[in-house]
Amino acid sequence: MPALAIAVVLGAASLAHAQIEPADPEVFTQVSHARMRSILQSMGIQFAEKMLDESYAFALQIQGDKITLINQVTDMQLFAALADPVDPAKVDQWNRRSRFGRAYFNTRGGSFLESHLDFAGGVSRQTIEAYIRQFQITLSDCLAFVTAQPGPSFEAPPAPILALNTPSPMDVAPAAAPAPETAAPAAEPPPPAPQPPPQSRTYYKSPSAHKPIKTAIGDFVIWVDETQWTCKPEKTDALRFLHAHGDAGARVITTRPGIPTDRLKDVALANARKIDPNAKIVFEEKRLVNGREVLALQIAATAKGIPFRYFGYYHGGTSGAIQMVAYTVESAFSDSLETFTDFLNGLEILDKDVPPAAIESSPLP
Repeated sequence: MPALAIAVVLGAASLAHAQIEPADPEVFTQVSHARMRSILQSMGIQFAEKMLDESYAFALQIQGDKITLINQVTDMQLFAALADPVDPAKVDQWNRRSRFGRAYFNTRGGSFLESHLDFAGGVSRQTIEAYIRQFQITLSDCLAFVTAQPGPSFEAPPAPILALNTPSPMDVAPAAAPAPETAAPAAEPPPPAPQPPPQSRTYYKSPSAHKPIKTAIGDFVIWVDETQWTCKPEKTDALRFLHAHGDAGARVITTRPGIPTDRLKDVALANARKIDPNAKIVFEEKRLVNGREVLALQIAATAKGIPFRYFGYYHGGTSGAIQMVAYTVESAFSDSLETFTDFLNGLEILDKDVPPAAIESSPLP
């Protein structure tokens, strides 16, 4: 994935914000070459075109990726060459798990990724645009999985996490309410009886998560299933993970100093809104993961016109803060939820919690 880019991506490349076009009510079962040309132009894609026997070929250039689009009026296909060297065993493994494309070798030994969209059930302009964007994401993840070289320039959208150069959470915390005007104090009712805190649900790492991955902070360890996730360390202290299916990713970032876990909610949402001003939290709860409390958040945001869903665990302790975020396109999230939960439950925390009062007595630098 965002790459997948999670980015969540996560110090990931910045993305231009795209406005979602109003829904186009027109649905068609045939797409002329002129209509396809118009769609590509509206997406801002550079391309060359060539007439074939019974179809039309568009050679696309998308952020350095070379993709061939074959329009046959009643359906379309997308192709891209995979860079050498390619591991045939990994191609076979990727094909068994991928849902959005198929990798193959031609008779001359060249390796390619392809995908097919049939117009028979009816498609809109938005359907075709989303299909092309999804193919670019799939191409990036396929290359990262089956080759010994890094994928193309496309990266998954940055995940809503605290980057290393992000201002202190104090900068995004809600401002204190102004003090009321002086008035005679009113009689106060007796304080309510204390209520026990809600019981956090308990989770443990998956039995298949055998591989410990060290983070930049020794008290935070990620246990992963190596058959499902591949770790790609980044130049910063972040870790990037690609899923074997090729349509999901995750990023983990650690920062110092320790930040109370409750403050990380404001940080995550503020960073998500740098990607999409309309980003919103759609799920929130506290969980006990391998014996330690974390904040679980799901954030919905749109990047490059594609709706994404981010699912992350956030924790602040005496050693620092960790943000562990998995992501995929919104349409694939429900199918990925169990996989993401297993991945996130691999978080092992060895330090101590930062009490909320610590932030008041010792301001962050």
